[in-house]
Amino acid sequence: MAGRPPFEATNEERQLVKALASYGTKQETIVLLVKRPKGKAGDLAPISLPTLRKHFKTELAEGEPSFLAKVADQAAKMALNEKHPKQFEAIRFILKCRAGWRETDRMTHDGAIDFNLDFSGATEDELAVIEKFLKRRVEDAAPAAANSNVKAA
Repeated sequence: MAGRPPFEATNEERQLVKALASYGTKQETIVLLVKRPKGKAGDLAPISLPTLRKHFKTELAEGEPSFLAKVADQAAKMALNEKHPKQFEAIRFILKCRAGWRETDRMTHDGAIDFNLDFSGATEDELAVIEKFLKRRVEDAAPAAANSNVKAA
């Protein structure tokens, strides 16, 4: 039988494709990095997109989810170990950008405030500081309330 032999991916090529897919590399770029001898001179040429999709279907499908699972696992381990703050930031960035994780600044509040402050052990000087602070907070809030359309009861 004449012609080109059927394509068979090597383990090295499979590992390369899975790694590149896990890092989010576009398929158009992956094909440029998986090269095979072509022609009589034995020059290396990239494989085609159809060849990549046909023979590396599993690696393409499993690459990114496998990578993100490893990153999430590492993040969980690092959350319990305070020695890696910069690495944790990198992991958080990857999970936010690639795994759809997000941070939220939304807080809900039912309006009930359930706490008591006990100033019985405070000195006169400490109480004066607290009183001064609270007065300033009320004064700072007053102009905002005066400018709003909400009327005080």
